[in-house]
Amino acid sequence: MSVNLPYIQTLMDDPTIQDILIDGWQRVYVEKNGVLEDIPTPFQSEEELYGLIYTIAGEHGKQVFEKTSIASFRLADNSHAEVIVPPVSLTGPAITILKSPTQNIQLEDLLKYGSLTQAAADFLRACVEARINIIVSGGASSGKTTFLMIMAGWIPQSERILLLQNFANRILTQPRLISLETCPPDLEGKGEVTMVDLVRSALRMRPDRIIVQELVGSETYDLLGAMNHGHDGSMASLHANNPRDVLSRLEMMAGKGNPELPLRALREQISSAIDLVVHYEYMKDGSRKITNITEVTGIEDTVITMADIFVFDLTGYEEGKVMGSLRATGFIPRFLEKLDRVGIHLPVSMFAFEEV
Repeated sequence: MSVNLPYIQTLMDDPTIQDILIDGWQRVYVEKNGVLEDIPTPFQSEEELYGLIYTIAGEHGKQVFEKTSIASFRLADNSHAEVIVPPVSLTGPAITILKSPTQNIQLEDLLKYGSLTQAAADFLRACVEARINIIVSGGASSGKTTFLMIMAGWIPQSERILLLQNFANRILTQPRLISLETCPPDLEGKGEVTMVDLVRSALRMRPDRIIVQELVGSETYDLLGAMNHGHDGSMASLHANNPRDVLSRLEMMAGKGNPELPLRALREQISSAIDLVVHYEYMKDGSRKITNITEVTGIEDTVITMADIFVFDLTGYEEGKVMGSLRATGFIPRFLEKLDRVGIHLPVSMFAFEEV
């Protein structure tokens, strides 16, 4: 029985394709340049699709799906395959392949694409060098992980970095890098290593910086504690719709790590730990842009306060393309003094309000 591996490999080798999505044997589509495109299905039957699934899963494929209907796999090129089969999937077997980047996107690429401005990039690089704690937020496929890795690449070569990932498909080049990856339980339910385990282990490994690829649960509480107790310069990404939503998500996830902590104390932890939120959006035309660079300024009563430093000003659409640019709001970051103390001096004019 053919499992269509040559066809799938062709899709994997195509640099214009970011993701491959198979929703049952009759429907296959890919993401190209931020847009989903239907393509002809290579499968003649559901049995052929199962053949591909068992090939992806390797020797233990059938055994895996006898015990669970959901499984995650890392492919040989570090791409991530998520497989769901009946009875969980009501539309038949489904495979989502999130391809590992074939080349590292650089800051110059983002500047060319209009994802941010040179002024905003200079500001963010200064924040990384000055050990400002940063959260990169955004929706699915918004570009937040890519930009998190670009910023992590600005960390000085002399520093010891602990990079924590659920799937280790991102690479940093600094010489003092330790990359850790979570591990799912085996078929007997043993051997699981969670992100909580990684964060706690990282804290005992003398890190200069802790980078968490994506916060998803109670590990958030441990990371906030690290940021508040000497591990400044830490960074992470998380799924959120806007900078204010970042605070709600942090509150919810950190609350799982310490359910007994009063709400006021939890919000004080968040406001003192997080300095800056960089929010990415996946725009209607398929482009990805930074829409907010926002400082967490403190807490008043029980409300965490924020202020936008740069905001994307949408001016309209031209031939289906998003028009606009990231502009300074006129707000001067309160942590500029911290940058000054480490010898990084940014001109105040960088934050002058820019009219359209």
